[in-house]
Amino acid sequence: MAVVVGCLFVLALGSVGAGAATPSDWNGTHHVPPEAAGEPTDQSELSTRLLASLEGRLANSSESLASGDFAAAREALGDDFDRDLDRYRELAERADDEDRAEIAASIDLTRSEQRRLAATGRDLQNATQEYRQARERGNETAAREALRRAERLNRSLATQSERVQSGYEALNRSGVDTGGASDRVAALTRDATGRVGDELDRSFEPTELTVLDADSAAGPTDPLSMRVRLTGPDGALSPDDGTVTIDGRPVTSAAWNGSVVSIEHRPLWLTAGDHDREVAFQPAPERPYAASVATVGITIRSREPAILVGDVPTVGYRDRVSVTATVQIDGEPVADAPVRAFVADEPIATGETAANGTVALSGRLPPAIEPGDRQLRVAMTATDRAVAATEVVEELSVERTPTRLTASVEDGRLTGRLTTADGRPLPDREVVIGGVDRTVTTDAQGAFDVSVAGRSGSVTVAYRAATGALGPTETRVSLPDAGGALPATPRWLPIGLLAILAVGALGAVWRRSGGSPGPTPSGTSADGADAGVVDAASLAWLYRAARESVPGSHPALTPRETASQARAELSGRRAAVVAAIARAYERQAYALDRVDDRAIEAHRAALRWLRDR
Repeated sequence: MAVVVGCLFVLALGSVGAGAATPSDWNGTHHVPPEAAGEPTDQSELSTRLLASLEGRLANSSESLASGDFAAAREALGDDFDRDLDRYRELAERADDEDRAEIAASIDLTRSEQRRLAATGRDLQNATQEYRQARERGNETAAREALRRAERLNRSLATQSERVQSGYEALNRSGVDTGGASDRVAALTRDATGRVGDELDRSFEPTELTVLDADSAAGPTDPLSMRVRLTGPDGALSPDDGTVTIDGRPVTSAAWNGSVVSIEHRPLWLTAGDHDREVAFQPAPERPYAASVATVGITIRSREPAILVGDVPTVGYRDRVSVTATVQIDGEPVADAPVRAFVADEPIATGETAANGTVALSGRLPPAIEPGDRQLRVAMTATDRAVAATEVVEELSVERTPTRLTASVEDGRLTGRLTTADGRPLPDREVVIGGVDRTVTTDAQGAFDVSVAGRSGSVTVAYRAATGALGPTETRVSLPDAGGALPATPRWLPIGLLAILAVGALGAVWRRSGGSPGPTPSGTSADGADAGVVDAASLAWLYRAARESVPGSHPALTPRETASQARAELSGRRAAVVAAIARAYERQAYALDRVDDRAIEAHRAALRWLRDR
């Protein structure tokens, strides 16, 4: 990674050839995939080939870093690398080979750090380019900002380079050949640091920070006291010139007295333990000063805080769980504390405490939480800090939320909506339609739609609420009858047809016995005898009932179209009944000349049967 930084500055600020180290102990192409020579059947040989492939990719990546090609450096450690590493690790586990397992872990760590190094190198390259362009435009303010960013990135790159080199050293001790990658990273890091330093010297005025005295230990309740001397080329600096930081965090308070700055700092979020702390002067962006850094050994003691949780509400399905939490140590508020809230181990809210140590947390109750007394956990999860991780558990009462179903039937379709009792839609829920053996899923608005054509009576619409805090509900829906007198279902049609035939036969008997002959409908004999006269109003009612029993039918359809629709939508016997009624109604209504002789004979047979009685 250091190589990457060096290359970036070389490309942006000058030539790199003189400063880069060129390894002499590696030649040729490093990456030889194991499949190139065929897949071996011996597991040991396969492990050897996989390791060689991983070694080559690591070396190729470091060479790309040295040339400033950070995209290629990351690509060399991409998906193919992960695949081979997973296979190598799996073979080590199968063989219970601890040495190979350790090598796999070292490679994994080195790969991760080198990818980070490549990303930092890319950012440093961009900052370097921005610096150069700003200088060319004569924009000194923008040039300073870009160079300061490059300085910070260079420090990050140096830290990451040390981690990468540690990984390579561990691999070398395990017998892994990394092709001098560690040496290249170290040399180019040194080169990049020198070049950044040269630009800083040319662009900024130097400053000096010296630690005069400091406490050897501190903690959240024991502020750190320290005195430092800050000077620039013209003497003492002022607060307008910049700020003092410890491990990158601005100090809590600083009193400036000439060149001496007295610091008192509560190390709430510094890493706990014995460490060398970085005390730094960070200049203001508009000032022409360089940063300066010193180190001092300080032990940071850790303390566990108390978390005080306010009133916990009673909630139902998807209600908001809103609480306040206050973080304190010995009654003193802790600011900037990261706090999270969990219900049944599911995170629902995150926040940071204000200066008074309090934070408001609010999040939706997870949908799968069942009614009853549940755990609300409020926790600080930061680890290894001066303020230690801790948590508190409160009881959260979850009530069952009632639900409501609305449903109606129109044009053979049952439509409805599932909501909570207060009207919130319930999407992606299963609703059971009893009587038609159907289950439908509600849409985003809680609505559903299902066909009930050809059904009569009533159906039950139910939501069973298998999980979560929602309650079950159901409703009954009456299906409309055909014509209002008899249900418009196919099972009534044969009965209706016989009834129409009987009515026609009785009329014929009445006329033969001396009653008024009345009009002679089409399809009867000239003298009106034995033709099986069917009452027009009754036949019209029967046809309407037959038509409405056919799914997708419409009053605008002709009788023949109704018969065709029945044959397409209904079973054989039912379709035949509807078609027969449609033909009878067509002949009656439109006085067609062609009359089915079998229908006439059926009328006459019914009439003779009545006469015999």
